[in-house]
Amino acid sequence: MIEEQKSIHENVNHGTVNFPYAIYHVRMPFHITSYPLHWHKEIEFIYVIDGTLTVSVNSRKFEMNRGDISVILPEQPHALFQYENVEANYINIVFNLEYLHSQGTTNYLYDKYIAPFVRGERSLDPYIPCRPLINAELFPYINELFNCRHESYTEDGLLIISDLIHIMHTVCKKSVEVSQDLMSEHIKADKVKKAVYKVQNCFHKHLTIAFMAEVCGVSESHFMKIFKDVTKQSFNEFLVNYRLEVAAKQLRESELKVIDIAVACGFNNHSYFTRAFIKKYGLTPIKYRRREELKLTEKIKGNDTDRLTEIKLQQK
Repeated sequence: MIEEQKSIHENVNHGTVNFPYAIYHVRMPFHITSYPLHWHKEIEFIYVIDGTLTVSVNSRKFEMNRGDISVILPEQPHALFQYENVEANYINIVFNLEYLHSQGTTNYLYDKYIAPFVRGERSLDPYIPCRPLINAELFPYINELFNCRHESYTEDGLLIISDLIHIMHTVCKKSVEVSQDLMSEHIKADKVKKAVYKVQNCFHKHLTIAFMAEVCGVSESHFMKIFKDVTKQSFNEFLVNYRLEVAAKQLRESELKVIDIAVACGFNNHSYFTRAFIKKYGLTPIKYRRREELKLTEKIKGNDTDRLTEIKLQQK
């Protein structure tokens, strides 16, 4: 494994003390058709101007299109390929961390905005889909770095480094925001799923907002918010609707008294149960049961008639 890692190590020096980066404008397949699997100690930034490019980072493949961004952290194995026969036009910036970190005036910025990702203290998704606001914010800095790539920038070295810091900070911040948004939605769904499961198994019990919030490990206000975000109903609306659905099923399939069904479904107030049932089904529980019994009788009669007709046809 170690030998394999050594074999794909790209031992190329990107940048100088005054220019702690290398920037390339690449047109695929005119300049290259692919860049084989490799890793290096620098951070790499890819911005697609137009076309489509296939990128692999840590064995994860994804297609990058116009406006998409990829950030590859140090020592992450990665490769670039032409997507089918589609041309790709992209900017590639490689940040030399050794030079970048050696600038004393920018150590604070480096330590605050970049180092946590390099040290693995914070995660970073290598693929950032196109977001016009991010692109509009980044493009002037990318353009400035590209235009300055052949100059001796000793006087404005700090400005260049600041541009690099700004790009990395913006990309890292936005990537984390995107990841947190996705994770937030996933966490919300999991917590609501836990609440729904509790309702399905304990609908007959007294379920309060406080109890459900504790079950989900969140505050009461946060529980009410995420539950409505996911289900488009308040928790109490969902609970009452579920209890009514169970009650309707028991009215159709059992001979229990209406009042016993109400209590079994968590309705301790019979009058409230009746009002809620009418609101949902348009009938009182008794009338609903009679209607369903009539529908069942008619269905049985219909089946018997069909069966009798079938027998008569077979006898002819």
